[in-house]
Amino acid sequence: MRSNSLLVAVAALACALPAIAGDVPALTAEGYGPVKIGMRVDQASKALAASLRSEEDSPDPECHHVSAGEVAPGLAFMVQNGRIVRISLYSGPSAIHTDRGIGLGDSMQKVKQAYGAGLIDESHEYLGPAARYLTWWNEKTQRGIRYETDEDGVVDTLHAGDKAIFLVEGCY
Repeated sequence: MRSNSLLVAVAALACALPAIAGDVPALTAEGYGPVKIGMRVDQASKALAASLRSEEDSPDPECHHVSAGEVAPGLAFMVQNGRIVRISLYSGPSAIHTDRGIGLGDSMQKVKQAYGAGLIDESHEYLGPAARYLTWWNEKTQRGIRYETDEDGVVDTLHAGDKAIFLVEGCY
């Protein structure tokens, strides 16, 4: 009797997992779920149904970062002149993945396989030649996704958005 109950419980959990995983929006070159690159902060807050708060005590109105706390854990939204220009994922583990299924902890090879010849592969500015910036850029829309890898070829940072994805030191 117990083994039947256990099988029913496992089957129910297995059926629920895709729905749970499906609740996490993908990070795309255009944005994250209802938050789109180019939105004002108040529009993004309304879209997320969460307050976006500055990560700095005295945010620079020209460029700063905001976050949505538990609604989008690990994400930082870069704001330039009142508009969201980049969405970054800096820490994990995270259920957030790109629209190509790549997340923190994935390999450089997985990124290269997902994008093929359309990927720009550059040496990381600070971590040396083994660490990489892997960037997919859409010239037409002026949007893209940038993956940063560590020395072991593991994705440790994701950036999505406009040309701000190429900024190396935050807003500069």
